[in-house]
Amino acid sequence: MAAGALRERQRQERGEAILAAARRLFAERPYAAVRMEDIAAAAGLAKGTLYLHFADKDAIIVALGRGLLGRMADGMAPVTAEVEAGRLRAAHGLERVVALWHDAYWAEQGLFRILVLDRPHLLSEFTTGAGGRGPHVLAPVEALVAAGQASGELRGGSPPEVVSHALWALFVGALLLAGRGEISETDLRVSSLGVMRALWRGLCLPSEAPELQP
Repeated sequence: MAAGALRERQRQERGEAILAAARRLFAERPYAAVRMEDIAAAAGLAKGTLYLHFADKDAIIVALGRGLLGRMADGMAPVTAEVEAGRLRAAHGLERVVALWHDAYWAEQGLFRILVLDRPHLLSEFTTGAGGRGPHVLAPVEALVAAGQASGELRGGSPPEVVSHALWALFVGALLLAGRGEISETDLRVSSLGVMRALWRGLCLPSEAPELQP
């Protein structure tokens, strides 16, 4: 292997080690309690080496958040494709998407807690794609709603971006309440799923539509 290629691989490996260490620490401690030197030590690196990769904790959160929201967007894309192809009802697609959001939360609670409670401006950027620092995570939902409206399954009075942002706001709001201890983790999934299901039925489903069947 050429020297340049070896150095690049080692640089990538160090970056991955830093993000893995940071993810572990952020899952265990509040954002403010994690220092850059803690992350360096957990990654087995000198503090100076850490700063060669990331300028500060926010830069690390941006990298972790971009990965998390990117995986969520990738997970939603096949659902949207099924709806657009007519193989899946749009309402069922919305149910799958919201369940995927909750699954992502349970897998990355520490990171979600930081994005919701400590760095909400970053979460906003990742949600809308503003600033070019992350994926537009709601784009697949907007496409899904648009497909359902075009087929006549979903009511067309509400723009797709309004529906997607309303659902996301309820999801993030539930995480905020859970992070503040105002609702229990046990109630989070059931309560927020129920409220979001009621919302998308009210916003989307024609009044004559039959009750959803699994």
